Amino acid sequence: MIDQKERATMQIKQDYIMKQIQQLIEVLFGDLLRKKEKTTEYSTVLESEKLTKLLDLVENYEINQAENILFETIDKNRLEDFEVALQFYQKINEKDDTFLAKANYTREEIRQGIQDIAKIYGKEEWTTLF
Repeated sequence: MIDQKERATMQIKQDYIMKQIQQLIEVLFGDLLRKKEKTTEYSTVLESEKLTKLLDLVENYEINQAENILFETIDKNRLEDFEVALQFYQKINEKDDTFLAKANYTREEIRQGIQDIAKIYGKEEWTTLF
């Protein structure tokens, strides 16, 4: 049985990891926005069909399947795909640990996924900061 002190420690650790992941996403988004401003007008992809399909899988606890589709369909020459990936991981990071456990997914997998995406786009140096 987990006592209150252990539960509080686990919550603090979860919050810290979530904040680290969120900061990493924000840094990568900032870099992405600077690039997009140089090439085209910024447009959000929150309503994109690809992101919607991925997030539907997430809501059905099929995060691993959604992640596989993300990596199978990513085009390293499309900044919009980078944006979709960052938003995908941001939405997963917002889920609580109970949801992630039910989906058989961890915060470390979120961090690793972001690092893998950053590497595809030549941004792996940013991931070493977190």
